[in-house]
Amino acid sequence: MLSFYFYIFYINNIHPAVPESYKKKVQLFFAGKQKVRTHLRGVFNSASGLSRLALFFCIRTKGELESIRQVLPLSRDSGRSVTAFVFYDGFDTPDVVTDKSIFFFNLNDFTLFGAMKENLRKNLQETAFELLISFSQADNPICRQLVSEINADFKAGPDHPGSSDLYDLKVDADVQQTGFVQFYRQLSHYLKVLNIQSRRS
Repeated sequence: MLSFYFYIFYINNIHPAVPESYKKKVQLFFAGKQKVRTHLRGVFNSASGLSRLALFFCIRTKGELESIRQVLPLSRDSGRSVTAFVFYDGFDTPDVVTDKSIFFFNLNDFTLFGAMKENLRKNLQETAFELLISFSQADNPICRQLVSEINADFKAGPDHPGSSDLYDLKVDADVQQTGFVQFYRQLSHYLKVLNIQSRRS
């Protein structure tokens, strides 16, 4: 056991040339051990009356970033404020992000032990949203952790094995197959039809 902790110390402090793939494996291992805050508060009145909307994406390619840019104009109905939280599952940046409504972060925003750095946690929690729509279907412990930390009254997203306590509303959809734009339209339709009225627990 002591040798394992020495290995972690070695990766994090002594040898900066350790491949990023090893660092990523260690981060994901420890992130999976962290407790994720359950949500299920259920506060939501009407999709048409929203003033602050958050979108969450967990991406691996530059092409997915292009799809996000297509979703943003659709989500800005009636002048509502929209913030897109985009997590890239790597240490670099796949493209230059100039849109100020996109908050971009990657594995560098987490410690070797899979914990969020304080600056990231603060950015996720400082703004309160009425609704969070997650496009993440990846069974990634870091993505689950991020969704749980975003400060939103009501959270909706695609159903997957790791989503049981993350969302107030889960939709049976394959986001990878349908694409971000179609999933957004589908979920927006459900929210309008359901007209959910509930109170903070």
